Amino acid sequence: MPELPKAAVPQRSALAPASIVRIATRYLGRPYQPSGTGLNGFDCSGLVSRVYGEAGRMLPRTSYGQYQTGTPVSRAAHVPGDLVFFQTTDPGPSHVGIYVGNGQFIHASYSRGVVVSSIDEPYFRDRYLGARRIPL
Repeated sequence: MPELPKAAVPQRSALAPASIVRIATRYLGRPYQPSGTGLNGFDCSGLVSRVYGEAGRMLPRTSYGQYQTGTPVSRAAHVPGDLVFFQTTDPGPSHVGIYVGNGQFIHASYSRGVVVSSIDEPYFRDRYLGARRIPL
């Protein structure tokens, strides 16, 4: 079978990151719910899996599983729609959010529900673990 020319290789749509962010913003203000996937609230990985699922991309349910998916992205190369991971409670990825641009990300906070926070807040800056880009 002949190799596809580079131009024929599917690329990430320019609309995909915007749609991920648009879907995620619909959930701002929802409460935190342990193991929540939307009915009564969200936990962090439940929010991410719900948003990506609505965009047509199924992801693992846990932050650890989500961290194993996609392509690693340097902190300087974040684009809207990338997943950002933090080591908050246990070693490894224990918190995840969706990067929205300008150093901000949407996530399900235990104390505040679904909110936008800055990666540069001391709490998150000190616990930043990495980012992943998920193909759509």
